[in-house]
Amino acid sequence: MDLSTIGSINQYAKGVALKTQWNLKKKSGDVTGHSKGLDDFLSVSSAFSKTPEEADNEKLQKITNKVNVGAKLTDKEMEYLKEKNPQLYEKLRQIEKEQKAYEEALRHCKSKDEAQRLHMARVGEAMQAAKNGDGTAAYRMNRMSESMTAFTETDDYKKLSTEAEQALERKEQKEAEQAEQEPKISSAEKTEQTEKTEKAEDPAPNEDTEPEKAEPHAGDTAEPEKPAKPDAPKAESERPAASAAPHFGTQAYVTTQESEVQEKRRRSAIDVEA
Repeated sequence: MDLSTIGSINQYAKGVALKTQWNLKKKSGDVTGHSKGLDDFLSVSSAFSKTPEEADNEKLQKITNKVNVGAKLTDKEMEYLKEKNPQLYEKLRQIEKEQKAYEEALRHCKSKDEAQRLHMARVGEAMQAAKNGDGTAAYRMNRMSESMTAFTETDDYKKLSTEAEQALERKEQKEAEQAEQEPKISSAEKTEQTEKTEKAEDPAPNEDTEPEKAEPHAGDTAEPEKPAKPDAPKAESERPAASAAPHFGTQAYVTTQESEVQEKRRRSAIDVEA
């Protein structure tokens, strides 16, 4: 309940009091007494009290008028009312019990919005009772408004948040819990992902570019390997025979032997001539 709403309710109660004051003015015949307040008209003048019974009736009327305008009674007035009008006394006692239960309900509210809805519900009930002619409606409304005003000044009410603020807090808490529940990536998976990322970012190797030669370490003494030279042509004696020697007894063996004899003769003839 914001201050503007509470002010509207208090204004309503003030209007009821002014209406009651005007009715008392007309009843007393002193309609020109603008300087007199409500208490003045509620006061009982001893000048008009002729008997103790009449004085009691006037005092009872004063208390009843206070109830009608929603003014709170003193303990003495409550005791007097208990003796002279037990029925009205019980109704006021019931309102006091409702007020205590209402204050307890306010302390259990989880948000400012909940407290405001509770107050509006109680005030709405009192207004409806006033329309139905209940003389204690203003008294009930003022007691509820007093409790609500006192509650808004406590630390318990100031610590309460609105429902919009609570919804935002629940959203942030849910997002934080979801972040904590996400599966954690192991260090090996992180390394693998990093390598994949680096390979994807590195350009493809150029075929025309020669690979970089590894620089020799300081402790290495061996000479670097030289590229192998192409094989030199082998001598005639090292070349393998064109074909395997013919087997003995075959036609090829005979032909070969004849060729060798003829070759020897030819060479001998050349030697003789020489």
